Formats: sequence, C-alpha cells, structure tokens
Amino acid sequence: MLTKQEELKLRLIMELLKETEEAQPKERNRDKQGRFAKGEEEYSYRSEREIKVVKRRGTYGTYDVKDYEPYSTVDLLICTAVAFTAVAILMI
Repeated sequence: MLTKQEELKLRLIMELLKETEEAQPKERNRDKQGRFAKGEEEYSYRSEREIKVVKRRGTYGTYDVKDYEPYSTVDLLICTAVAFTAVAILMI
C-alpha cells in the first residue's frame, strides 16, 4: 500500500513520462542516411500563389518575400508589340 506522498510522487512521475513521450518526434520513414524521408503527406498544403525569397543586400540573415508571377503570353505579346512599334517609329 502506498502512502499519500508516495502516490502523489508516482502521479507526478507518470505525468512527466507522458509529457516526454508526447515531445518525442513521431516515427517517420527515414532515408539511407538516417534523415527523415520527404513525403507529400507532410506538405499537403500548397499555396495558390508562388513566392520568391530574395536575400537583402548588406544585411545578415534578412530576406524579402516577393510574389513570383512568371510572365504570361499576353504580357510577352504586349512587350513585343510595343518594341516593334517603337522601332518602326524610330525608323521613320
């Protein structure tokens, strides 16, 4: 039979063990080098917009996040038309 103090100590120890078990990394697949294997289930969320991370010059560890939108065919067509128009005007 346990005394009240021993029972209280036992409860505290059990709670600490439970907390440390939760803090351990989950069992995941590992690659040949022992690192966690990459899987799509970890990164199921993908943003609709694309971003580009650019290092800020002259700073240590500072980066800017910019929206990355590749040029569409309409943008390229407009730029080409403007360039041809400018060349045609300059040749006159």
